Amino acid sequence: MKHPVPGRDYNPSSVNDIVYYALNLKDSTLRKELDIPVEMAFERRGKGGFGESVEYYYFGYEPNSRNEPDFSEAGLELKVTPLKETRGSKLVPKERLVITMINYMEVVHERFETSVLLHKLKKILLMHYLHEDEVSPFDYEFKIIHLWEIPKEDYPTIKADWETIVNKVRRGLAHEISSSDTDYLEACTKGSDSSKRRKQPYSTILAKPRAFALKSSYMRTIVDKALDAQSIARDVNQTDFSLEQLVKARVAPFIGISDRELCERLGVEYDSDNKSLWVKLAYRILGVTSYKSSEFMKANITIRSIRKESNGNIIESMSLTPFEFSDFASESWEDSWLFTYLDETRFLFVVFAYDGSDYRLEDCVFWNMPARLLNTDVRDGWEAIKEIVLSGVRFSSKADKNGKISYKNNLPKKGDNPIIHIRPHAVQSAYRFTDGREVGNVERDASELPDGQWMTKQSFWLNNDFVALQIASLGPK
Repeated sequence: MKHPVPGRDYNPSSVNDIVYYALNLKDSTLRKELDIPVEMAFERRGKGGFGESVEYYYFGYEPNSRNEPDFSEAGLELKVTPLKETRGSKLVPKERLVITMINYMEVVHERFETSVLLHKLKKILLMHYLHEDEVSPFDYEFKIIHLWEIPKEDYPTIKADWETIVNKVRRGLAHEISSSDTDYLEACTKGSDSSKRRKQPYSTILAKPRAFALKSSYMRTIVDKALDAQSIARDVNQTDFSLEQLVKARVAPFIGISDRELCERLGVEYDSDNKSLWVKLAYRILGVTSYKSSEFMKANITIRSIRKESNGNIIESMSLTPFEFSDFASESWEDSWLFTYLDETRFLFVVFAYDGSDYRLEDCVFWNMPARLLNTDVRDGWEAIKEIVLSGVRFSSKADKNGKISYKNNLPKKGDNPIIHIRPHAVQSAYRFTDGREVGNVERDASELPDGQWMTKQSFWLNNDFVALQIASLGPK
């Protein structure tokens, strides 16, 4: 079997030579390029097993966990990362790109400009392969091979993300780090044993092992070169702005302007009955004419418009994605959709305040769910809902004076948890009861419960008073 000899098959001190050698694998496999016998078993298991095989069999060096780049003479890091194919045959990243483990005891003494992370991030050879469950890793096909460096416009945001993570460790809060704290770079949990913990320097509380990683949402923009997302425009004096600084700078000139006037200025039709109007205005303020910002997609940020009434209250709770009871019933907390979504998503709240006739742009606020709340109040609410779903939802009915029947259930209500609740997502109610009775369009508007009953599809919602408190705590003082 072919096994490269450094200095002969490629020059390990030359970036161009390494990349040129790597490109031999484009649209090919390890088995084809190295003449690996069919009977040879793939032995390197685990998440990094395939990447280690590429390092060992193809590039001819022993995998290691050094702090320096893999090709140290060339200052080049190698990352082998999987793709998956969607139903429409589109290739998308299968996961985030892990760069290096975080050493809590040492990272607090680093500066970003000389950090271990930046040393590895400066120049990366990215080798994207198509992951297929029933295929031997030796037969994984490489689809994209390219050299990647931090884009100039992304550098300030990645630096700000690094500082956000490291400053939490410096404050003794490594145990409260969350993926949604940051935009492009995240501190993801690492290790197959979720009970493992590590020491941190400024607290006696043990923290989960974590690694610096580029978010899967960020990786999506790297992979999809044809992505039709637009970048937020930068003035010449904004080239070094982080994403948060850039957004604040773009929004500032529009503070205090009414939604009607914003529509006139930005070429948007005013329709107060269209709930998407205020989100559309937010994108137009940022100079994005579609609903896709490449920066927000990289950072996994979602924009939500918040309308405050004259008394400062927010009337509407904030809906999240609807769920199926069958999925919900089989989840554990840390594998649940709700945990993953709130742990990894950052929100941009664009706040409009009612002045008696119009809604005026008041502020924009970046926010993510604090880890201490996610793992206490939110988890308690999730578990209370799940307990009733598993034990059986009970229904009662009541007819009004006109004979119209409405249905109630014993699931927790909004007042039972300070942060979350569930309530119907579908416009029309739909039920199928154990006695065979049906109400509404069950197949379209309902979801099946574990006991065989069906009820109107539900969504998780963030309580309006909780959202109002978060905005008040982050807004102008």
